[in-house]
Amino acid sequence: MEWVTNADASISCSQLGWQQAYLIPPEAAGYVDILVSGGFSAEAFAIGFGGVLLTFVIGLSGGWIASILRRMR
Repeated sequence: MEWVTNADASISCSQLGWQQAYLIPPEAAGYVDILVSGGFSAEAFAIGFGGVLLTFVIGLSGGWIASILRRMR
């Protein structure tokens, strides 16, 4: 690109050009390939879903126990 100062002190572009830029860093290219090529892992999903479900059950049972202990007073 080439910038030119006009007579009225404004600046304008006189020539356009392509500029290479990285939207995603080169070291993350492997992750992008996995994402684009449909790299869905059923095993990773099962682990994540199981963890969320386990956390929910632990919280629910903790709430039930706290409720029972409050009623006993």
